[in-house]
Amino acid sequence: MNVSGALISFADPHALQGDGEVTGTAVETSCEAEITVEVIKNTKTDYPRIVNYENDNISGKFVNTMGINNNIYEAAKIAVREMIKYLENRGFKRDEAYILCSIIGNLKISEIVDVPNFVVTLSMPEL
Repeated sequence: MNVSGALISFADPHALQGDGEVTGTAVETSCEAEITVEVIKNTKTDYPRIVNYENDNISGKFVNTMGINNNIYEAAKIAVREMIKYLENRGFKRDEAYILCSIIGNLKISEIVDVPNFVVTLSMPEL
């Protein structure tokens, strides 16, 4: 994909990859994929946000926010802040959003091998 200003890319498909990619590798493969991208006007995000329809073998619609930083704790904080912003845009108050991150959010290390780019993801069912 090559669209000026799109800020999106797709590459390096994997047949399998565990969260954390602890050895720096996964089961590499080639693929053809059909991707749907939705432009949400008047919205700004500084980090990747993904909506998917299955998460850890649980079906349903899930929202995932990411934090990327050279400090894994800061990456986690960014992922939480990004989810709070997402929930605020959906009508939740800031304190409600923060509580939801704690009680239904799943925070996990998504990538730890590409120092200095630690990736932490916060996932929760779409509300």
